[in-house]
Amino acid sequence: MYKSAITTLLRRLASLRLTLIGMLSLLGTILFTYEQPNRLAELIVYPLSLLAINLLAALISNVRFRYQPWLMIFHVCLLLVVVLAGTGLLLRFEGRVEIAEGQHFKDATVHPVTQGEWYQSALQQVDFIQGPIEVDYHSELRRGTTRSILQLPGMAVTNEQLIQIGDKQTYQAANYRFATTPNKGYAARLAWQDARTKQTMQGFVHFPSFPAKDWKQEMRWRTPRGEIVQLTLKLDSPVKQDASWTLRSAVPAYLHIKGDEQSVELAHGQALNMQTGTLRFEGVVLWMGYQVDYNPLLPWLFTAALCAIFALGMHFQARFWAGEKGHQHWQAKDV
Repeated sequence: MYKSAITTLLRRLASLRLTLIGMLSLLGTILFTYEQPNRLAELIVYPLSLLAINLLAALISNVRFRYQPWLMIFHVCLLLVVVLAGTGLLLRFEGRVEIAEGQHFKDATVHPVTQGEWYQSALQQVDFIQGPIEVDYHSELRRGTTRSILQLPGMAVTNEQLIQIGDKQTYQAANYRFATTPNKGYAARLAWQDARTKQTMQGFVHFPSFPAKDWKQEMRWRTPRGEIVQLTLKLDSPVKQDASWTLRSAVPAYLHIKGDEQSVELAHGQALNMQTGTLRFEGVVLWMGYQVDYNPLLPWLFTAALCAIFALGMHFQARFWAGEKGHQHWQAKDV
């Protein structure tokens, strides 16, 4: 009786009606979370779990699978696809980061966009220095090729040992994938010397995206001692609308600084003495925006999907040949 109850339960869990419910639930969840991608992982796991249970029960209770090995392999791979897809959603991470030329990557600068419930950050294992950035533009500001150079730690600064990524090339480290985005612009490299401690700090102030917002290259910035100043970047070279050109950091520029008591314009290397410290303008570099993706199960998911397609093809080929042999047998018998 106990065995009969288990058999009945497995048949109910393996029913096509439950499969239909799971597929409709999956479709509804995807449509519901289309405008709310942050909730995708936490909601889509439920219909995927239901489909995984339904498929597992079918593999256990359906006797026909035992006599059709390729069909069995296909459904096992399909089960792996469902399980890996759901687990991947719980482990995944998507983020954004902006890095200026000469700047070391720091995991704390990555802005999370979405992440799964089981995600554990390993960004501290990623280490590189942002090198030169160049973006080609054609007439009417049509963006061309993007070239971003990354220097890995311990590598000499030679062209043969640097990594170039761009629109089609990505950089992968610790299962994270870094891809360039259209978001990029200028950054002012600043040095601050505290008037009291005489300690010097260096950093970058990123201005709005360029040339998308070439008319608004300004930013409010708070000094290490808490003073708020308005920074405006003034470029000598105007944006070319009717010719091809390349966006790069080697451009003449001035930094206009406006505070509560003074308003000055600094050229490269000049400094401004303030009440709490000295601010030095050390030049202009480019910053590049990156999309950061993490899903360590994607290679396994891709492999399982390929195996499922192969097994299904072999299953239909076996049935085709079996049908051909049967047809030839009947033809021979009629003759």
